Amino acid sequence: MPTRTAIRAVIALLVLPQLFLTSAATASRVDTQSDAIEYFIGTYSGQRDRYQLNLSGLDLESLNAGHTVVWVIISPGKAELEGTDIFGVLEMMIVEAPRLLVWLALVADSEELDGRLTRAVLSEGPAGSKLRYQHINLPWPVKDRHWVIQVENNVDLAQTSDGQIWERQWRLHPRGRQLIDSAYTDGTIVGITRRSLDNSIYLPTNRGSWTVFDLGRNRTLVAAFVDFTLGGLIPDRLVRSYTRRELRNGFAMLDDLIERAHENPDGPARIHDGLGLPISRQDAAAARLQWKDVR
Repeated sequence: MPTRTAIRAVIALLVLPQLFLTSAATASRVDTQSDAIEYFIGTYSGQRDRYQLNLSGLDLESLNAGHTVVWVIISPGKAELEGTDIFGVLEMMIVEAPRLLVWLALVADSEELDGRLTRAVLSEGPAGSKLRYQHINLPWPVKDRHWVIQVENNVDLAQTSDGQIWERQWRLHPRGRQLIDSAYTDGTIVGITRRSLDNSIYLPTNRGSWTVFDLGRNRTLVAAFVDFTLGGLIPDRLVRSYTRRELRNGFAMLDDLIERAHENPDGPARIHDGLGLPISRQDAAAARLQWKDVR
């Protein structure tokens, strides 16, 4: 049975490379901002027939005060079934930065590699979509995990919200296992031995998203959603308990990511916005200057 320390390391490695989210300065509480947040919640929930978000007065107050708010999402009609009641974990926070700069920080940083993570792009599609293989070398006695995800911008949500809500989402590809073998054979996947590939466990569940919503006055509401299971002997309930903790830790890194996006002189490279349109270097530079002026 894996130790709790090993399990904690596994979840930290799996959650953070997917999200790369971080902290923010305190936002002032104003009624117009509260209205904007409630609009976001309604539109965000309306795009998902699997669950609805219920924003309490305390949640709204916490968001306006600059704190993170975490929900454990319950699947409708499943709450009474042991082990099948949880859909995923969602965290939200307001950051003091323009939405475009936050988006650039998240997209650019999600392309970087962790020391234990091997990654290969199997194919690229329109509007910034990618089919990506990922493999994590985990500490003994936990077996390595790997998976194939489809990463794409949720253009439907952006269009429904008149371009106000941008979301980057991922999910397991239905033919991921078959794609791994062919990609390894043709040399697309490198840096992993055949034995390591064969001994790795394919994740049973891995889906999530991060979403940004422009609140005006250089404030952005950021939402991170993740739902995954590790398989093997690691209990799902323990995974989700640590997931909540790691999401909070992830939000503690966003200021650094925004700073790095601000200092990047080259601007975005083939980065698309939430509507699937390429982001120009001029717009990226304007967002960096806008953020610099308010700090």
